[in-house]
Amino acid sequence: MKNDFQKKANSLKRALKHIAKKFKLDFTNEKIDSFGINITLKNQTTGVKCLFSPREGKGWIVEIGRLKDGNFPEHPIFIKKDTKIEFFNLRDIAILRIKYIPELEKNIKNGASFNSESIPYLLENCCADLLEGDFNIFKDLDFLIKNRVLSKEA
Repeated sequence: MKNDFQKKANSLKRALKHIAKKFKLDFTNEKIDSFGINITLKNQTTGVKCLFSPREGKGWIVEIGRLKDGNFPEHPIFIKKDTKIEFFNLRDIAILRIKYIPELEKNIKNGASFNSESIPYLLENCCADLLEGDFNIFKDLDFLIKNRVLSKEA
């Protein structure tokens, strides 16, 4: 199993080399164990976490966040109106920017798994501003997430 995970990790890292170079991202963490894979890239302002866990059954999950002192902020346990959210799922970013990737609209909205080809494409076409340190979209993402979470609690 670990050998399969290593191949999957290597495939994603190869696919991300162009994005890493373009946005001055360094591969800062790679963890492979029996639970899955965690690959992290960072530049001065932004981090990208790529997580794969077969137990989750969702393929790659990618999170993009504003770094605090060079680290990802803590994941909020509970999300309330005043919770500050500093990182978001790539799928949510893609949903807000679907006009930039119309050929993937159906897959994104239907929850299709990300792979080593779609992740760099989505990062480049939906997250360039974030990868350059411009987090203006966070306000819209914050609204989207809080509406989703708070409407489920109601």
